Amino acid sequence: MSGGFVNVYHSIDRTETLIAFYIWAGEAAPLIEEANLTKEDYRDAEYGEGVDEVFRDRFSNTSSDNTN
Repeated sequence: MSGGFVNVYHSIDRTETLIAFYIWAGEAAPLIEEANLTKEDYRDAEYGEGVDEVFRDRFSNTSSDNTN
């Protein structure tokens, strides 16, 4: 018989987790707001011919800049 994998779990500091979440949420909130406003602009313009780009691609450069 051969060996296998052993997963070792340990508790994490709840405060650290909350701080990391708040940092992430703070960075995500402006991007979500920008996306919502852009979607409203597209909707209000009533694009009959459709949108000429994949909507999420408009934000791909912005989100990658914030993760560095």
